[in-house]
Amino acid sequence: MTSLAVIAPSYLKATTLDAFLTRLSVSLNDLDLSYEIIVVIDGDSDQSSKIVDSFSSLDPRVKCVVHETNRGKGAAIRTGVDSVKECEYIAYLDADLDIHPEVMASYITFLENNLDVDILYASKQHHFSIVKYPFRRKVMSYILQKLVKLLLRVNVEDTQTGLKLGRYTAMQKSILRTDTNGFAFDLEFFVNANIAGYRFAAMPVKLDFQFSSTINVSHIVRIFSDLLRISFWRRRQRKHSSAAGK
Repeated sequence: MTSLAVIAPSYLKATTLDAFLTRLSVSLNDLDLSYEIIVVIDGDSDQSSKIVDSFSSLDPRVKCVVHETNRGKGAAIRTGVDSVKECEYIAYLDADLDIHPEVMASYITFLENNLDVDILYASKQHHFSIVKYPFRRKVMSYILQKLVKLLLRVNVEDTQTGLKLGRYTAMQKSILRTDTNGFAFDLEFFVNANIAGYRFAAMPVKLDFQFSSTINVSHIVRIFSDLLRISFWRRRQRKHSSAAGK
């Protein structure tokens, strides 16, 4: 039977976490697969862990891991991957109500029918996507993706939408080789996957922006700072690889 581990990083999501877990569990229960949901509470100041523990008492497939202090999305996802038992697929999904988790069924079907693809990512730009997204965020996303293609040379049309799903080895290695903790984690994830030769493809997403994101101006500055750092690191990797090949 197909097996899937879903990692859900959560920070200050106490008001939406119950509804998120309910919706995610219902969508996964409709699929013919075995699964586990690993919620990583990245700082528990709002007592989110109690909500997950309540779910876990009824469904042992839902598990909770807690960071005592907020360490960032990247750190939370790496913690989640470290908690995964070997399975066929790994996904990570933001623990809010923005993305409809029902789309994961089509992602798994796509991977089963396209063995030459390793990682799928949700894209707001996909022509089948249904997106309700504020104009300001669209502009920010457009600028970021242009910079990603210019500086990182990674041909991905949308790095930041919070759902990625792929084969176990490709996801595990691409995630655990990151060291970025903030929102730029996704950028480093794609750089690692690209360097390793993994193949990725864009998939449609249903996204209904809930204004629950913690991104603000300081986060944007940090993302661009991390983008430059990752770009510098990538160039060094390429130089070392070229030198080793001589």
